[in-house]
Amino acid sequence: ISRTIDVDARAGFFLFLAIFSPLTTVLSQKNLLAIYQGKAASRLVLLLEEAGLFAVAIALVFTGTRHQFSFGESLLLASTVFTQIYAVTGTGAVQHGTSNNSFWAAWVLAMAGVRIGVTWLALPFGPVIAFSAGCYAYMIACRTLKFIAMRHHARTADLVEPGDRHDPWRDRLASLAFIVISALTFQVDKYVLSGAGLPEAVADSGAFTMLMLSPISMVFATIYRQRTRALFDPGKPARAKLGVLGRISGQFVGIIAIYLVLLALAWNLAVLLAFPFLKSAPAIGMMLGLAIVVDRLGTLLVFAAQSARMNLVTVAYKAVVMLAIALISRHLPAKDLLLGLYALYAAGSVGYFCLMAALVFRKRDHATHG
Repeated sequence: ISRTIDVDARAGFFLFLAIFSPLTTVLSQKNLLAIYQGKAASRLVLLLEEAGLFAVAIALVFTGTRHQFSFGESLLLASTVFTQIYAVTGTGAVQHGTSNNSFWAAWVLAMAGVRIGVTWLALPFGPVIAFSAGCYAYMIACRTLKFIAMRHHARTADLVEPGDRHDPWRDRLASLAFIVISALTFQVDKYVLSGAGLPEAVADSGAFTMLMLSPISMVFATIYRQRTRALFDPGKPARAKLGVLGRISGQFVGIIAIYLVLLALAWNLAVLLAFPFLKSAPAIGMMLGLAIVVDRLGTLLVFAAQSARMNLVTVAYKAVVMLAIALISRHLPAKDLLLGLYALYAAGSVGYFCLMAALVFRKRDHATHG
């Protein structure tokens, strides 16, 4: 899509993605955590959450992209938020409900090909139609996969049924706040760059997001969802899950290391094919990639802990980091602003991981001495 539009439209599109990504992450991740933790909420609560999110999505898309899209286009783009939520929830349920079978995990990843193919075919109709068509095709493919997988595993009697544990409203709010702040973590730079009047840099940032955040997040989600029952086991504290944490972390870091090396070696070709407008050095993208990896490792500890307190600590820490990034960015030279922002991301991610690890291991030491 970004290859087919001019600089201003490209910046507007990536600003939309900076809205789309956090919004879709919020409800889809919250719904998935409820599935993994065996918790449930009433249909009325879910309906109110979705209605509120839809209204917020329309307002943010229309106003947050510098009115790049008409109200009708904003309405259509806002609806794609829910296609992503239903698609991700469906594929997450497939992996969890089929006992994390690798065969079905491979099919989950293959669904991304449907989205890419349909988006490509719809490009002649404009960026909004192309993006929306890809989103709706992806949702239909994922929900179809869920239907097939659940029917198959229901016949073989090894389906993991969702739990019905009550989800206290305080824990639910803490979990929601954690997901919201996590979804916003790597989007601050786009609005800093936009506020600085640098549309080319916004487009570069969007390209780096597609090259780093999207694939790294997909790999992370696919790997940890292979072990959801062990990772989210409510009967074990985080310190008792170090084995599964180590296996997930090792696989995740290993795969992403290979991806980053291959991307660095084929940087010129990859950029030429995907984002020919990207002029920034590959080292800048690698810094963002490393920041995302460390951030995901910290999030893995939060998942294992299943603690409302750790969720709230994360919210407070990341809110302070994002505010600090916005303030410090005012004193960075415009020429190296993107590099400076990614360096701040990296520093914030390292601090986040260390803080989460300290909380987990402090509890371990306390239990040992007690």
